[in-house]
Amino acid sequence: MPKPFDRLALGEGGYTVEFSNRGGKRKNNPTIVNLERREVHCGIEGCGNTTKNQDSVCRSCKKKKEKLKHTVDWVGRIIPEDKTREECLTWAPAHSEITEVLVRWMKEVPEKRQSVMDAFINDLLDNIVGRIPDATTLQKDYESGSGDPQSVVNMAKEVVDRHFPRGMTDEVDWLYEGKYKELKKIPVRIVAILLAIAFASEESNRGDLYFWKNKNQEGRSKYASAFMSAAYYLLRRYGATETQAKMSVRH
Repeated sequence: MPKPFDRLALGEGGYTVEFSNRGGKRKNNPTIVNLERREVHCGIEGCGNTTKNQDSVCRSCKKKKEKLKHTVDWVGRIIPEDKTREECLTWAPAHSEITEVLVRWMKEVPEKRQSVMDAFINDLLDNIVGRIPDATTLQKDYESGSGDPQSVVNMAKEVVDRHFPRGMTDEVDWLYEGKYKELKKIPVRIVAILLAIAFASEESNRGDLYFWKNKNQEGRSKYASAFMSAAYYLLRRYGATETQAKMSVRH
């Protein structure tokens, strides 16, 4: 059982945002886990075969179209004050929905807020892309003591504070149907840090750039990760409808 991580990122206005490894939907691991092609145990749970494949998935499992999963799923979780963490364990909205809330806020006063959002998104990309380990490595480093996911929390808080300063009183409603529809009068800083954590989680859960950067082979990276999240914002920023934006960044 992976060691749990649930750490406060920001708490304001009756809401709490946490960075957690208990999302519950482990993504496929796109990194090369057996670069030297040593003989290793197949990485698919329950398989007893060995393999020399770089993805550590044996021939038999490949025939079954099995793919290696990350050990954990990193998420940004939002918790209203009338609920507990366990009640909201998987309250991790998609980056597109979080972006929609911020786009709506931006469009209320576009002449002032577009520049805020543009700078915020650029700052996030500068601090996330290629800088956050893949989900399995982040968990391994956490459990071994060689790394600390708290650095992700610190980064997100610093970026939000630069563009959505402390003391900011703007509030937004979620307005989506489903389990988040009860989210009302959310401080915009809470939504901003939720998006920052969502970007970081996307980079960790789906990205391979950190791995290849550490091998000095950045050109071998195949996955857009946080760039994909930012693309959704840019599409909405420059006139795409919500449906168009979602269709453009499907994966």
